[in-house]
Amino acid sequence: MNIYKKEWTGTSYCINNLMLHRYAFGLIVFFSLGFLACGGGIPYYQHGGFQEKDKVAWEKYYQSFPKLKPIPKDKAVSIRVLKLTDPRLPDLPKEKILELLTQARKFANVYLGYDVRFLYLGEDDLKDFFESHADYFKRPEFRYRIASAILHPEQPNDEKILRESIFNTLRKRKWNIVQKYLPEGKSASDYKEAAKIIADSFLQKYFSIAKAKVKDGTIFKSKEYAPTQDYLYWTSLQYELKEADLIITNSMIFSADDGMPPYVLKRGGITSAVTENNLFNPLQGTIVLGLHQFISTNPTIQKMRGDIPEKDLPSVIAMLLTHELGHLLLRLDEYYDLEHSVHVAPRGLNYYPWYLDIVQNSTGVLPPEKQRILEKF
Repeated sequence: MNIYKKEWTGTSYCINNLMLHRYAFGLIVFFSLGFLACGGGIPYYQHGGFQEKDKVAWEKYYQSFPKLKPIPKDKAVSIRVLKLTDPRLPDLPKEKILELLTQARKFANVYLGYDVRFLYLGEDDLKDFFESHADYFKRPEFRYRIASAILHPEQPNDEKILRESIFNTLRKRKWNIVQKYLPEGKSASDYKEAAKIIADSFLQKYFSIAKAKVKDGTIFKSKEYAPTQDYLYWTSLQYELKEADLIITNSMIFSADDGMPPYVLKRGGITSAVTENNLFNPLQGTIVLGLHQFISTNPTIQKMRGDIPEKDLPSVIAMLLTHELGHLLLRLDEYYDLEHSVHVAPRGLNYYPWYLDIVQNSTGVLPPEKQRILEKF
């Protein structure tokens, strides 16, 4: 398949041919290891479907990642961009994708101090892309990585684990932070009550999104497409992703996992974007950015998100991408307590007020004394 490579520097780009190779894999079902095969042989793991040797393999693998090195600011940073498309879902036209990359380049300079050059590689089919990596997900280290934390809340035991996980996540945070993640109009007197309220809200949102009908008559989180949405599959893929440094998809990262942060709980399982380690590219990391939460007409998503003026949509998405570039380039940790900062993720899907607050009130690049640097993402 021929796609195009474009060095995006504002209003012009150069085009080169690039080949993306696909590989077909047979349908394999592994019951003994606790997963069912999805389309193309992608294993869809059940919680706990791993062996002790898989855990050992994962720990050894993760320790092999080198310490993150700072990305210097003295020269332009090139980032290869690949668009992956789920044909069942609404999408943005290519010109809007290029517009958001233009805006992200401007924001990266203003809020991070970097000159970023995006190399747009073109489009591929999302499910085909995942199926070409089917054997990758069967490796023991990723079997543990996924099966140790993935949850299917429609299963009673997994719902119980989820509720316990939410309580454990919240009690590690300061109480004033936890209160910010309670649903509007709700209050709690302690961590246990807060966990129940947040878990109930999470499940209501999760199922209303997961079971929503899409263009082809299937549900959004069908078994065939579930791995292409799950946080743990995406982050596992990112460790050795070679095709791009930034993936933009018209789908979204949407799953229930053990250990979700408060802002993902508030969104019902939606992760706006994720930055993860990478063993092969010069940046030592990659980004995956979903679009569905920005453009979906699903009532639950719309209620959480509110309206985003069409003219501002590329800029709003670009600001979220800039948040991720703060992780990728500056190696920054997550922040919860900064004011008017691109480095604090939106608490829900309130992207537009979050964007306006940064544009109107941010003071620019975060001072070095306030930067919490990560050794690994």
